[in-house]
Amino acid sequence: MSLKYTKWTKEKLHDLALQYTRKIDFINEQNSAYNSARQKKIWVEISSHMESRQKRNVVYLAKVLDPDFPDYYKIGLTSIGRHTIRMDDNMRRSGFDLAVLRTTTVKCDAGIVEKKLLQLGKTIWAGKFQGYTEYRTMTPDDLSKAHAIMDEYAIQ
Repeated sequence: MSLKYTKWTKEKLHDLALQYTRKIDFINEQNSAYNSARQKKIWVEISSHMESRQKRNVVYLAKVLDPDFPDYYKIGLTSIGRHTIRMDDNMRRSGFDLAVLRTTTVKCDAGIVEKKLLQLGKTIWAGKFQGYTEYRTMTPDDLSKAHAIMDEYAIQ
């Protein structure tokens, strides 16, 4: 297997960026192009047409599907319609298979709810990748508290 390397020019980066409407999609799907644009100091220019602010209004709780880690869970936040993409991306980065236990649309910035949820359980070392600090070991009592917190902030 050979790796394909692209020599990113300003023109190639600009043309590629025009295919995207959201910065987060470009970053997640074209990471080497994103890094190149930042190094060349043209990211702001080529992404100026893209949406930059996502509405973070969904909190999710997922279970790690690995018999060696029976009490591992992932807590995360996203926006409506994006949790599947976020989960797939996180599974790719972490190497863990995950099963979504719950997604909840909340009535405030999901970051507020996520901070409360991350106070539950214990932080684990799952490797170093984007989102690794959101993995926890949780007891049944912690899970019950997590559901109660999500219920408290859920849009009725």
